[in-house]
Amino acid sequence: MAGLATILACVASCHKLRRLDVSHNTLPDHNLPPTNWVPVLAEQLPDSRLRSLYMSHCAVRDAAVSTLLPAVTQSHVRTLDLGHNSFGADAMRALAVSFSGEDSPFVSDLRCVTTSV
Repeated sequence: MAGLATILACVASCHKLRRLDVSHNTLPDHNLPPTNWVPVLAEQLPDSRLRSLYMSHCAVRDAAVSTLLPAVTQSHVRTLDLGHNSFGADAMRALAVSFSGEDSPFVSDLRCVTTSV
């Protein structure tokens, strides 16, 4: 792995890292097509100490949201910015389900501005 994927693969081991901004990363990262770095990040989130995750303008689509949500709900992330992405109604429903109810994670700030919905 190179570039962004290399950094994301180390998120869980960076114990002082609390805020990660990967906004505007829509270009392929060498062998990774746009948003294929999301599974790399999702794998790291539950073991990380991240509190804030910013992913605006990343061409995130429904499949990437589906990959990311289980990891976010098992993590310490409290601020999630998915603004200005390309996901639709399915991802919005998944977000609503994930962050509602008694068993929901403690995400206190969710941003989903100007999606394709």
